[in-house]
Amino acid sequence: MEFMEKDMIQKTLYMEAFNLIKNKRIYQDENLDIFYIKSDKKKEDSYNFLKELYKNVGENFYIKREKYHRPKNILSKYNYSITYVKDGSFIAFGKGNFAIDAEEIKAYDKNINKILKINPKNEKEFFEFFTRKEALIKLNNLMLTNILDDLKGYTKSIIHNKYIISIAREFEK
Repeated sequence: MEFMEKDMIQKTLYMEAFNLIKNKRIYQDENLDIFYIKSDKKKEDSYNFLKELYKNVGENFYIKREKYHRPKNILSKYNYSITYVKDGSFIAFGKGNFAIDAEEIKAYDKNINKILKINPKNEKEFFEFFTRKEALIKLNNLMLTNILDDLKGYTKSIIHNKYIISIAREFEK
């Protein structure tokens, strides 16, 4: 009887964790999931969510910072990338090398278009360009000063509520 109770408790905990993850997922493909964590305590809640993700895939969670502070879990075959926004964070989790960036779609200073040598039609187009470049910068472990460089990688953008989220990868997806 005691064994069955422990088994039921483990199944219940697993289902709670699964539902937690499922309810926060905003994008999924065969190699990558993106989650939105709405929170005032962005870093703490993101870290706790990542611990749950790694626990669910049976992996340990240990962060090592790379060049320019990009964190990486060196004990796992799964990688992650985090970007913080005003009311929370977006977390990409999966296999392969990837990076994520997100920005709220809003009015911006149009003078920056000249600096970036672009001519977007609207705010969405501007922030799609900007988040794709930022994601590529993160992917290649560079700095924002490299924004005008020809950066290697493939990008995709999605919209979630008022945010545009861009994913950069080494391979096309």
